[in-house]
Order: sequence, then structure tokens, then C-alpha cells
Amino acid sequence: IYQARWCERMHFLIRSQHNRCLAGNGAKLYENLAQQPLAGRYTIRVVDPKSLEARQAVVSVRFCRAEIELA
Repeated sequence: IYQARWCERMHFLIRSQHNRCLAGNGAKLYENLAQQPLAGRYTIRVVDPKSLEARQAVVSVRFCRAEIELA
């Protein structure tokens, strides 16, 4: 569970591995994010930890405020 007090200069980046239900409306997190405007697209270098081979990957960034349903 991620919980913190909000303050003016505090930002969070939270990775998600599972498409969780959102609190209040039963919508799913990934579908909600897909509807958000594209905030940026970045090219990054990714290294495979086994082979140590590097490649370029394009990462799209979208964001929104969301509250996850707690079971």
C-alpha cells in the first residue's frame, strides 16, 4: 500500500504490474490510463541483464490521479 501526505513539491511515480480496479466506479487502471493524453515520448537505452546486449526502447508517458480499490 502506498500512502503519503500531499505537499506542494511532492510527486510520485508508481509502476504497476497488475490491472487493478479503481475505487468507487469499478473501472480498471490500465483502461483509465489509456484514455489520458500523451504527456511525452522518450527514447531510452535498455540493457538485457542476461546477455548484456543494449537496445533502444521508446517509452510513452501518461498519468492521472487514481485510487486503487482495496479488497
